[in-house]
Amino acid sequence: MLVQEIEQYFQKYELKNIAFHKAEVSEENRYALMDLELYLTYKKRIIQINFFLNTLNDFFVRKSIPTKNIEVIKEVEEVVKNVLTFLQEDSCYRMAILYKESPPKIHEYSYNPFIDKIIDSFIITCYSAGRTLSWFVPILWIYLSIKKYDILTGILMGPIAIGTCVIIHAGFKYTVSDDANTALKAKKQIVYSGIAMIVSAFIMCVTKII
Repeated sequence: MLVQEIEQYFQKYELKNIAFHKAEVSEENRYALMDLELYLTYKKRIIQINFFLNTLNDFFVRKSIPTKNIEVIKEVEEVVKNVLTFLQEDSCYRMAILYKESPPKIHEYSYNPFIDKIIDSFIITCYSAGRTLSWFVPILWIYLSIKKYDILTGILMGPIAIGTCVIIHAGFKYTVSDDANTALKAKKQIVYSGIAMIVSAFIMCVTKII
């Protein structure tokens, strides 16, 4: 019902820089009184606007705008404002939105997918560089153990060399993983490796002083 209402609404709504593509309503989210997704287009790019009303009377508006064009951003803001007015006055969901004494608290979020891609690329680049560097750490450890330091110092340097490699790999997993268990394991690996490195460094300092 709401999808048809939105489609009819946009038939009368005038858009200059963007075009209405489609509307979808999720019926699977049991925490939502309303979960409406709008798709608009700008030069073959998809703009997404999500209107989400939960059972706590919080109204979330999330916007994905893949452009920095000021006119487009202004028009999207205007669309959000007018659709909110429509939902609270003329839509079949107006009673769900207004059924409580106080009006919904609106929380707006906006992000640019291009920025997310740049951040992801930066993280992957850093990880690749760190992973390449981690191959040299054990080699450097073996070289220093044989050529420069005594056997005891070489052994004590082991946890530092291995811990560096573990922290690089676990740090990347912890940063990018969506799985809670994987992130927790990675966090533990970072903590334990850090402790081992600190203990090893402390023992090295003590042996040098003695």
